[in-house]
Amino acid sequence: MAKMRLNFGIGFLIVLMTSVAGFFTGYRYGGYAKDYEAAQIKVTSRVYDVSELVDRKNKMSVTTQLRGLAELFKAIVAGSFPPDTKLEIEAFESRLSLLITADGRTHDEIKDMIHSFATEIKKAKAKKSVSVIAP
Repeated sequence: MAKMRLNFGIGFLIVLMTSVAGFFTGYRYGGYAKDYEAAQIKVTSRVYDVSELVDRKNKMSVTTQLRGLAELFKAIVAGSFPPDTKLEIEAFESRLSLLITADGRTHDEIKDMIHSFATEIKKAKAKKSVSVIAP
């Protein structure tokens, strides 16, 4: 009987301990969620490297390509976000980058777009190089 009490007591303590730990973990993440929401509203400036999206061998100048990317991002954001979304884009030809001033959720979308565009360009280049090598 004493062994059964000991097993029950240890089991109860384990359940109690995990419940308390789970409560505090959820409480902590709830605090992070508020910080994340505040960060999404705050307007910040970030520099994005778009060198993978610019083709130096293209007849179009690098400046024209960067301006085209800026206009593309503006058009996508204008169609996807509320009209009051702040977005400013400045192109830097020397670094092949874009300085983008926007709120957090817009930065998240732009980062995802740049990544997906770069991935698609790499796939297209890989297909083109394979087709040149293969007879």
